[in-house]
Amino acid sequence: MQNTNFETKINAFWNKVIQRYDLYLEQFAENERQDYYVFQTEYRENPEVMIVGINPGGNCTRNQKWLCAPKGESGYIDGTHQWFVTLRRIFGYPKNSLLKDKLENCVGSNITFINTGNSGQIPKELKSPDFIRELVREIIKPKCIIALGIDPFYALKNKPEKVKQFGSIALKYSEFNGNPICFIPNPSASNTKYYNGNKCEDWQKALEWFLSQPSQ
Repeated sequence: MQNTNFETKINAFWNKVIQRYDLYLEQFAENERQDYYVFQTEYRENPEVMIVGINPGGNCTRNQKWLCAPKGESGYIDGTHQWFVTLRRIFGYPKNSLLKDKLENCVGSNITFINTGNSGQIPKELKSPDFIRELVREIIKPKCIIALGIDPFYALKNKPEKVKQFGSIALKYSEFNGNPICFIPNPSASNTKYYNGNKCEDWQKALEWFLSQPSQ
């Protein structure tokens, strides 16, 4: 059960998101039915891993908004779109027992919460990283962060980046708020070259190493 102070913070944050996003959607008729949501998983305080992507895909225009996925559901685990399939392959899911546990129990969110067909359609008015920085630093407080894409990595990291080689891939990593953050390419169709051949096995080795690093 979440503590009362945590839920109060979550509710206050969600109200701020609604105010900003509803105001934007009201001002631009072509986007007025665009869906938006904060979490792609259930949320909780102090998870071992938080995954941060660019924004929800799918270009849904049902005029819906929600704080998080329904209880017991996670697109990371249940999603049938190729994006989710590739993400699970990167983690070696479900055969890699260490990464399986991390993926199943992570908290997932994005820099921007609006649901568009691709990242190029994200409105510039909603691209500020302020929300995700607040969410990570002051509310969720994960022990480590995996950034799905260079944009979330640079939106969050606040220390110089380092690079460590694992076979054919080079893992970029740094810190945010004193905790480790690493970058893996967004598992989109345009990035399949990063996951060809044995590269997924190399990413799994990199993630296993990264997740073994102590949090501050």
